[in-house]
Amino acid sequence: DPAVDKALREALPSLKGRQLAGVITSLGVRKYAEAAKPVGKLLQDADPDVASAAARALGDIATKPAVQALEAALPTATGVQQLAVCEGLFRCAEVCVKKGEQKEAIRIYDLLRNLANAPHQVRAGALRGAILARGKDGVSLLTAALRGPDWVLADAAARTAMEMPGADVAKALEAELPGLSGDRKILVLRVLGKRADAESVLGVSVAAISGDKALRLAAIQTLAEIGCDASARILNK
Repeated sequence: DPAVDKALREALPSLKGRQLAGVITSLGVRKYAEAAKPVGKLLQDADPDVASAAARALGDIATKPAVQALEAALPTATGVQQLAVCEGLFRCAEVCVKKGEQKEAIRIYDLLRNLANAPHQVRAGALRGAILARGKDGVSLLTAALRGPDWVLADAAARTAMEMPGADVAKALEAELPGLSGDRKILVLRVLGKRADAESVLGVSVAAISGDKALRLAAIQTLAEIGCDASARILNK
């Protein structure tokens, strides 16, 4: 009943602590759009539980005012509160993806992945979201992360590649192999093995007969995981 939403919202000013956090959470679960403004004001509450509940609730409400409130709080948020605000924005982005609002989702993910001094889990999650929300256009972002200096992002990109369908992804990963450092090559080889794309056999076979022992062993294992006729012929040699 809509009366429940109204009652919960009107109760906000009279509550504190765990009770206030509980009501905020309920408003988020109910996705009550009109609560975005009063809940947004609680992002700066002195009680960290209340402030965190407000951030997550805004993520569940996921309206434009909810996103704006979270973005406004992001520059000054630190520690646990920063993580909560980021989680709220992640939730907003996920709602946008479900609604087909890819551009807005990409904007939020890009904001998070470019956030200065962001925790590693935020950077990794935002990169994943930014790649997947872009669809086929996310392949270039994926390969750039694999080549980049940040191992956390390279690992996140590799894990994301296992969620992406299509031969184009396998071809892009295979094309990256020659230019990557040893540890990055092994990372990509493991992804190619899990994906089991027959299209990548040629590039993997080159790695299986050249380079150091660890790289060759990783490539041989990848060929076995791919398990197609072409990889079987190479292994028999």
